[in-house]
Amino acid sequence: MRVLSTGGIVGIAVALGAVLVGQNVAGWIVGLVVGLVSVILAAVLWSSRQL
Repeated sequence: MRVLSTGGIVGIAVALGAVLVGQNVAGWIVGLVVGLVSVILAAVLWSSRQL
C-alpha cells in the first residue's frame, strides 16, 4: 500500500512540475517546489500508522 501511495506522490510532483513549467517559472524554483512537496508528502505518508 505504501508503494502505491509513494507512486501517487511522484505523480503529484510530476503534475505540479508540469504546471509550473507551463507557467514559465524558473527551473530552480520548479525543482525547489517539487522537491519540498515530495519530501513533505512522503514524510506524512511514512509517518502514518494507518498504511
